[in-house]
Amino acid sequence: MTHAQVYSIVDDLVGKGLSGEDEDLVSTMPPRKDIGMQLQRKMSHTYYSMGVSYYHRAHIRKAIDCLEKCLKHDPTVATAHYWLGVSHSLCRDLEKSIHHFKCLLEQTPSSVIAHYHLGVNYTAIGHHDLAVRHFERVVEENPEEENALQNLAKAYFSCGRTMEAVGVLRKAVQLNPDDERSRRMLAELTDVAEP
Repeated sequence: MTHAQVYSIVDDLVGKGLSGEDEDLVSTMPPRKDIGMQLQRKMSHTYYSMGVSYYHRAHIRKAIDCLEKCLKHDPTVATAHYWLGVSHSLCRDLEKSIHHFKCLLEQTPSSVIAHYHLGVNYTAIGHHDLAVRHFERVVEENPEEENALQNLAKAYFSCGRTMEAVGVLRKAVQLNPDDERSRRMLAELTDVAEP
């Protein structure tokens, strides 16, 4: 099969979406060293598109498989790390999720969404000090983000920094006085903080 034929097949697959047979054909394509960079990008794009499509159809394991193949063909696709991070989080494989959000941060250091997800994942595995660092970065970039403020307050509280948690929740309530969750959290923490 010539490169032109392979390009044609990849273009057709990207345009129509892949069936199981098509996916088998694409997976037999030679590894990175055996074909040109242009074809690598097309393969990466194909796997990326398939992975995101599988994710949106709730086929998370298939999404993970395709997105990992995407990165094998082109490791610079930062958004593949995002989707892998979210997918692994849904599968409760938080260590892999953390790995991919860290990779996303390496490629896009100012990614607020990566910091947010790292904060959530670190909270879930009990590394509250690391969660604080990431939620603080989110709040630095988006000081009015209510979920980040609430999560930062929880992380502060889990680290024994109750007064800082109260301060963050006061800010959240000041920004949105109608937010029941922030008001309830503030009332609970205020009771804890007062002797």
